[in-house]
Amino acid sequence: MLDSEDKQYISEQIGSQLKQNNKEIIVALGEFLEQNILPRIDNLERTVSTLPTKEYIDKIADNLETKIANLPTKQYLDDKLADAVSDTVNLIDKRFAKRDALDKDFKTTVTEVVEEHDLATPSQLSTLKKSISLNTPLTA
Repeated sequence: MLDSEDKQYISEQIGSQLKQNNKEIIVALGEFLEQNILPRIDNLERTVSTLPTKEYIDKIADNLETKIANLPTKQYLDDKLADAVSDTVNLIDKRFAKRDALDKDFKTTVTEVVEEHDLATPSQLSTLKKSISLNTPLTA
């Protein structure tokens, strides 16, 4: 069996070995931190420092809200589009009316010339005059 001196010696050896192991673990852990963890923390700090501040984000949000508030509504755009379509249709109608008036004047003049020079029979003249009054195209 072990006497007390042996036990004391074993205890001191184990304690010494534990202290040595602890020192080695601490050194290894320190090296690991220096090589792996600290560079990542530094990189994270640099990244975080480049992120926009809350004040900047709030300013951007306010600007967006202002711009959104100034956008036209769907109803406004619908009304403007309806007005533009109506104006276009009215313009087309006026141009067609002007063209139709010129066309009617031309047909009337041609009919009068044909009638004055007896270039058509009375039934043909009647068809021409009827076509002009109804504003329909002439057929052969």
